Amino acid sequence: MEFEKKGLIYIADDRPLIRLLLREFFNDNFLYNVKEYANGKELEEALRTRNSNLRLVITDNNMPEINGLDVIKRWHLEYPKVPFILMSGYNIRNAAFEAGAKDFIEKPFSLDPVKPTLKKYL
Repeated sequence: MEFEKKGLIYIADDRPLIRLLLREFFNDNFLYNVKEYANGKELEEALRTRNSNLRLVITDNNMPEINGLDVIKRWHLEYPKVPFILMSGYNIRNAAFEAGAKDFIEKPFSLDPVKPTLKKYL
């Protein structure tokens, strides 16, 4: 039996392992389509499509082309009902919230401690 997907999640990180970890979490536990991007420029191109099925954006900060903070600053008002979550190896939690992020995940992380953060926005 095939189930209808609930919506779309964008994951942007220049590290494929992080994208894989998050994609598998969402694919194994929830019925969402997941799209992955290797840098902020690719993420911005996807955001320009104004996809009405978008439910969550998770982005790393330190990426090639455009960083995650800049993406959030530019786009969170265009998608007021979509939570943006910033990930970073630096403690820039306050800057993330000032930019418009709904939450912050400090890297490195293991999946179990961040599962509640991810689940609360679905």
